[in-house]
Amino acid sequence: MFRPQHPFYMIRHGETDWNREGRFQGQIDIPLNFKGRQQAAYNGRKLKGIIDSPSDWRFVSSPMGRTRNTMEIARLQMELEPKDYETDDRLIEITFGKWEKSTLAELAAKNQFEIDRRNLNKWNFT
Repeated sequence: MFRPQHPFYMIRHGETDWNREGRFQGQIDIPLNFKGRQQAAYNGRKLKGIIDSPSDWRFVSSPMGRTRNTMEIARLQMELEPKDYETDDRLIEITFGKWEKSTLAELAAKNQFEIDRRNLNKWNFT
């Protein structure tokens, strides 16, 4: 179980085109779009304003490209070396298997039964 001994902040990667389209991307490494890069910069500026001595903090990212890009943009805004952070495979996005690349509407058109099953118990559906 994760029990932080010090304050910590978590940010999600910025928007991708697939996020905007409502597509399941999971472990398909879709890059940030323009808005996503703006969001990453905004988060970096916000963190710079609330973290005392950002260079004393530990930064950890998923190894996926969209998360690393978010981290590097945010670190630039904090006036930190963009690539001076760790990656941890445990932070990789979950997979959506055969649903990846699709929207819910596309999936429902093919198999409404699976969508109904998911809606009954979204967080435990596999």
